Amino acid sequence: MSYDGRVSDTPLSPATLAAALERLQLRPAAVPNVAAATQGQFELTCARITSITELLRAETDWTETTRVAARLLLADVGAASAYVRADANESAQALTRTIDSIRSLLDRTGS
Repeated sequence: MSYDGRVSDTPLSPATLAAALERLQLRPAAVPNVAAATQGQFELTCARITSITELLRAETDWTETTRVAARLLLADVGAASAYVRADANESAQALTRTIDSIRSLLDRTGS
């Protein structure tokens, strides 16, 4: 058995794309802090990436709708990668500060 990547025989219509995007829109919610809101936005972006990827995987013909979906997918991938990059930079900065503190402590105890 082989998998050809198609998940549906229904062509991607503007209404199908709009329905997928409406299901995954950010809704205001009570969050304890900015980090929680950012994490929620990241998770929503990942869900949109998955949804749009599945919609595009079902397509064989490129139409204006599939082009719009592809552009949305690229924008979401860019946003998700920026979030991951920022998170990695924050982790690297925290690690650098910790290493600097350890070096400083070792310098003081070694004198």
